[in-house]
Amino acid sequence: MTVREIKSIITLAIPLVIGQLGQMLLGVFDTIMVGEVGVLDLAALSFANSLFIIPFVFAIGILTCISIRTATARGKQNQAEARSVCRNGLFLSVIVGTVFFLLALAAYPFLHSMGQPDDVATRSQAYYLIVMASLIPCAMSLLLKNHADALDRPWPAFWIFMGGVALNITLNAALIFGKWGFPELGLEGAAVATLVARWAIVIAMILWFRYDHSLHSWTPEHWLKKPDWSEISALTKLGFPAGLQTLAEVSTFAAAGLLIGHFGAEALASHQIALQSSGMAFMIPLGLSMALHGSHRPYR
Repeated sequence: MTVREIKSIITLAIPLVIGQLGQMLLGVFDTIMVGEVGVLDLAALSFANSLFIIPFVFAIGILTCISIRTATARGKQNQAEARSVCRNGLFLSVIVGTVFFLLALAAYPFLHSMGQPDDVATRSQAYYLIVMASLIPCAMSLLLKNHADALDRPWPAFWIFMGGVALNITLNAALIFGKWGFPELGLEGAAVATLVARWAIVIAMILWFRYDHSLHSWTPEHWLKKPDWSEISALTKLGFPAGLQTLAEVSTFAAAGLLIGHFGAEALASHQIALQSSGMAFMIPLGLSMALHGSHRPYR
């Protein structure tokens, strides 16, 4: 690999890494701000997030298929294929998010059977349901960002995600602590803020696709047309192994969170801080690997 190629990969990797970190920043600021409420709330957040990270990283992996297929379509200058990948990928992301939310609902009655302190399991219930519901817009935003990255437009997506982080921080202040006349909801306020911020990111990404004239030929005009199930099946077959790989890489962290819960709320709260730090670090090699995929696109 030449110096020029290395420089090209690093240039491409920077916004991709930062973009992946943007997903984690929502959880980081939730951790920081909920930590000011108390140990029990932070421990409950840690327990719920130990369960949330499993479908989250699987969604990251399976939706890498969008980057690959969109890059291939762009290399062939096949705009119709790129639009189809994006539109049907959106259906795939909704399916992935919905399936895991339904599984989360099925697991809800068993939160007290997972070996956690009773007060932690009880305190986590509302936060758990709301943050699991945010899996749907989370997966949708990942799909849209991957499509934009493959079109060599990572920076606008990055700024949209950073805007979502800023909105999350503002809503956290309003809903966790009851600022500016909002109700003081504590831990549940953090979950609501995350859910709203993730939907805001999805809406902003779709509006950008719609109003950026340079993207019109590469993004869907009619998002809700009947899905092409053969396309969705092909995307699933391509992305599923990557989803399993990312899941294998981080599932130990989730398992560790459940094990640490046996030592009490203080240990579980401490684990949340370590989990967020390791999660942020994981996004760096993930972004670099995505850049390596991009450096071998056919159109380069």
